[in-house]
Amino acid sequence: MSAVGVAGLEKGGRLWHQHPLEPLSADEFRRTTEILHREGHVTETFRFASIELMEPAKQEVLAWRAGDALPRHSFAVVWNRADNKTYEATVDLTGDAVLSFKLTGRPSVVASN
Repeated sequence: MSAVGVAGLEKGGRLWHQHPLEPLSADEFRRTTEILHREGHVTETFRFASIELMEPAKQEVLAWRAGDALPRHSFAVVWNRADNKTYEATVDLTGDAVLSFKLTGRPSVVASN
């Protein structure tokens, strides 16, 4: 991964940068949960209600050209079964860090597996 954007390797080994509105990959979903666990924001009592792409500003998307790198952020809604509280998190997938973790003040209903 580059310092300024998410990159990958094509079959020929060339580096590519994905479109900024490309949906989150399976790896980005995993990394979102790993970062939140690693930084101590979620524990085994938490359930993920949703994880989605946090879209960049419209002007950044319009200015983007193939090969440009933009930071990737995910947005997660999590529910803590221990206190029946819901939290919203913004995760910087490029910088490997949690940008925000806020109590929403609303209880949530999440189906368990």
